[in-house]
Amino acid sequence: MQPAISKQTGQQHNSSIPNDGEVKEQLRRVLSSPEFLTSRRLVDFLRFVTDRTLAGKARTIKQYTIGVEVYGRDSNFDPKADPLIRIEAGRLRRVLKKYYNSTGAQDPVLIQIPLGTYVPRFTVASAASKEAEAQVEPTNPVLSEALQPPLVAVFPFENRGDEAHAYLSNGIGEELTAELSRCSCVRVLAFSSTVRSLERSKKICENASSMGVDFALTGTLRKSDDRIRISVQLLDVKSKEQLWTERFLEPMEPTRLFDIEDRIVRKVLGQVADVFGVIQRRMRLRIEARRVSTLSAYEATLRYLHYNLTLSAEAFLESRIALEQASQVEPNSSIVMAMLSQCYLDAHAFGYDEIPGALNSGVRYAHRAVSLDPGCQFAQHAKAYASLIERDRSAMITAAEQMVTINPNAASMVGAAGFWLCLAGEYEPGMDLFRKGIELNPLFPPWLQAAPYFYHMHEGDYEQALHHANEFGLPDFFWRALMQTASLGLLGRITNARVAYSRLLELKPDFPDNMRDYIRFFVLDDALEEKMLEGLEMTVGQRH
Repeated sequence: MQPAISKQTGQQHNSSIPNDGEVKEQLRRVLSSPEFLTSRRLVDFLRFVTDRTLAGKARTIKQYTIGVEVYGRDSNFDPKADPLIRIEAGRLRRVLKKYYNSTGAQDPVLIQIPLGTYVPRFTVASAASKEAEAQVEPTNPVLSEALQPPLVAVFPFENRGDEAHAYLSNGIGEELTAELSRCSCVRVLAFSSTVRSLERSKKICENASSMGVDFALTGTLRKSDDRIRISVQLLDVKSKEQLWTERFLEPMEPTRLFDIEDRIVRKVLGQVADVFGVIQRRMRLRIEARRVSTLSAYEATLRYLHYNLTLSAEAFLESRIALEQASQVEPNSSIVMAMLSQCYLDAHAFGYDEIPGALNSGVRYAHRAVSLDPGCQFAQHAKAYASLIERDRSAMITAAEQMVTINPNAASMVGAAGFWLCLAGEYEPGMDLFRKGIELNPLFPPWLQAAPYFYHMHEGDYEQALHHANEFGLPDFFWRALMQTASLGLLGRITNARVAYSRLLELKPDFPDNMRDYIRFFVLDDALEEKMLEGLEMTVGQRH
């Protein structure tokens, strides 16, 4: 008897190639997994290319056929001009990799989409290949060592001017160290330790490395005539790279020295130690290759912060899985509970995932986060969100105010407090905090643009509202298209409004039947809710 011929490869079967039934069963496992439940398009993409391959029609799998038959493009679809399929294939490869690194780690069959083709490859995940993989992984420190919050040290600033002003360089170092200790995502070495252990014969990175420090802050101080020039640098100790620098030129007025010190400290903290600052952005790069199943609680928070910047369904799922695992390891971590709360509330408000009881779980986790540590900014952030969902305006305002009280130099949290106040209808104080937050750190999450959008909608300045809707910066997140549609409708630009509305329907097909609910998830001000509905009514010609 001759060995069977595989329709997928045209080759004789061997022990490394699964049969069609095994592939179909594996496809069922993959498509029913949590990784794929949030993306209908990727489900259809993978099912289409798999079915075609098993049917012996692999040669017909092209960008054009996928675009027309899976994504509904018309016959004029030009893959060279429209990169949709290349982008979606990249997403599919990443989600498949994530699936096999977590949910499907023990599955018997591998389904892969190799680079350079859209035809899937099916192989048996043999015990030998798994053993080889297990032998390789421990040698890779990226996968074998769990990341912890980075250790940051402030080293004494070098005084290159009058020795009489040495007190100012030490004062800045002490203040920076004290304020860094209030930041939730870093560990800080005492300033006295760096002063005592500093060996002047060594460079800063050498000193820092000997102390186990990950990032070092240092700088220089010069006095010239009636001015003082202060330069601050952040160094990555391991790579010896200078990641950030800022220079301050200030008038040398003895009565204003504390003001100068405070201003420098706020600026440095906002851009360097903020949760969306230079240090955390650097740390996020270190987890890109890591398996979700190996993540520490700190790494789970980094996944959440990445999701917070993108609000993508893929990043959401990755963040939720990591945080749920972290909550099992550290059930008394306020920051993990707070971030998990926000994931569950997002699942409910944005329709990311079908999580049974997501709303109740999100609210419960928010209250638990506050009970564990009322001084945790993320806990108060989660409480503000839960209060919004519960329509408790007073509790929402109180939580937002607490966020600022806990650490007024935490740029993103100050900006987020402004966001919550604007959503509660407290527009003037909300905008004051929003402006302060982006002044401290201009690299803030794009969704914070909703704060000035709501403010200008409230003020009747729909042109400025549209500007901030366009600046929202998340083209695949439906609230951007929603804000554009409402403001364009109120401006009377109906043609443009309908284009934005078409995009909204593409992202949220159920929006027409639930538009008021979607708006009420994030708007407590009844008058603003009516304005947004009016803009939508002017666009589509009906009121819901």
